[in-house]
Amino acid sequence: MLKIEKSYIDEEYENLNCIIEYPVITNLNNNSFIEYINKKIYDDVLIFKEISEEEYMYSSDNTIILVDFKVHLNKNNIISISIIFSEIYNSNKIINYINTYNFDLKRKRELLIEDIFNKTELIDNNIDQKFYITNDYVSIVFSSYENKDTCDIDEIKFYFKNNESDISNYIKRYVME
Repeated sequence: MLKIEKSYIDEEYENLNCIIEYPVITNLNNNSFIEYINKKIYDDVLIFKEISEEEYMYSSDNTIILVDFKVHLNKNNIISISIIFSEIYNSNKIINYINTYNFDLKRKRELLIEDIFNKTELIDNNIDQKFYITNDYVSIVFSSYENKDTCDIDEIKFYFKNNESDISNYIKRYVME
């Protein structure tokens, strides 16, 4: 049985508060693929924390770093995890970064944008873009630094039912219900 648990890092320094919540996937079997996913997520969380700590050392601004996540798991064990890394500095400026992790747990493979779409232009236009998958849509997500007009994370949703001709057979077979 698959479970998603929360793990925490809560640290406070002179001008830096770290409030980090990240997912840990557990199951009854000792599964090396699950361990790989957990390590990948944990390593990314630590990298963000270390970069923030380095920035804080050269700044007199008070900084808070927050890390939060969302998990989408469908009936065929396709899991999408979105982790939002946020830095709040000067008490009012915020930068949000997003990282996504998409895996087919049953087939033990990481999903890429090429696995989602069957149209070349959709793949080419979004090849390096982060995305997550739900039962109803795939969402292409943009960190706040990618959009000059907002500090929010933007997303474009491609609903499977409305875009069936653009969706790959893999998604039709293992995600769409």
